[in-house]
Amino acid sequence: MDVYREYSGMGPSGGRGRVVAVGFFDGVHLGHQRLLQLAVEAARVGGGEGGGRGPDRMPAGALTFWPHPMNVLRPAEAPPLLMTLEEKERAIAHQGLDFLLVQPFTPDFARLSPRAFLEDVLVDAMAAETIVVGFNFSFGAGGSGNANWLAGEARRRGLRAVVVPPVAIDDEVVSSSTIRDHIREGRVERAAALLGYPFHVRGTVRHGDGRGHTIGFPTANVTFPEGIVAPAAGVYAVDCVFAPADGAGSSPGPVVIAGVANVGRRPTFYEDPARAPHLLEVHLLNFSGDVYGSEMEVSFRRFLRPERAFPSVEALVQQIKSDVAVATEWFSQSHDGPQWC
Repeated sequence: MDVYREYSGMGPSGGRGRVVAVGFFDGVHLGHQRLLQLAVEAARVGGGEGGGRGPDRMPAGALTFWPHPMNVLRPAEAPPLLMTLEEKERAIAHQGLDFLLVQPFTPDFARLSPRAFLEDVLVDAMAAETIVVGFNFSFGAGGSGNANWLAGEARRRGLRAVVVPPVAIDDEVVSSSTIRDHIREGRVERAAALLGYPFHVRGTVRHGDGRGHTIGFPTANVTFPEGIVAPAAGVYAVDCVFAPADGAGSSPGPVVIAGVANVGRRPTFYEDPARAPHLLEVHLLNFSGDVYGSEMEVSFRRFLRPERAFPSVEALVQQIKSDVAVATEWFSQSHDGPQWC
């Protein structure tokens, strides 16, 4: 997949029109996946009987933005995100597109009128012949353009516009904001149902204060990525993907290990937890290799319990033993096992 960083740098399309899906695509959830798949299907249809990825197929791609528009328009109201830009690019590439434009969302770009966005960006720069957007898509200065206006204006220009209706799972409409709410409340299994994969974060394993070793449950302290939504404070069953620093594991390269993670401020060890650092600590099950300095991806599979203060370290140790037993049992009964997206 070709990646462009500015719409003025898209270059000629070789005289062929493109199919362009437009959106911020935070999380690339099931609704986004449906939209991107429709773009690929539209390119195949638009290419005639040749379809597929042959020379007759129209190029299909996506236009997204970075940073989130709210970071520019109303920074105090900008939401935490479900994934980093790197992860979003990788997730979009998995949908089978030919190109991706990551347009910087700047104050000047935000001032484009809906008509200028359609003419200058989509038509002139991107050579869009088919435009695919979600039902709630808004664009242009002040969000004055919407999907209905875009569809009507596209038809008047002889273009095709596809407005994708909402995707619902168990009567709940899939949206990035809803998924963020589930994660912030610890409902990670529900978030996974809407995302189509377990919510995960990626960070570097750093040295902590060593308390885990002293109580018999060593932990990997994972640097939480800035700007990403944090799960509710508590204990979770997790999958961890990383390349062991000492080469441990049955095969070279990354390994997938189940674990138990604590998200929060460890109130048992701090008189004023509010002043303690917010940490993501992972105890890996049945693993004893070196993970310091590794990049680790932690996928949240199940919420086990809220974080709380214990009257003694001994009481905490007994609870951790129980947490490990519950997570081990859950993983043993899980049909899909550890996952990595």
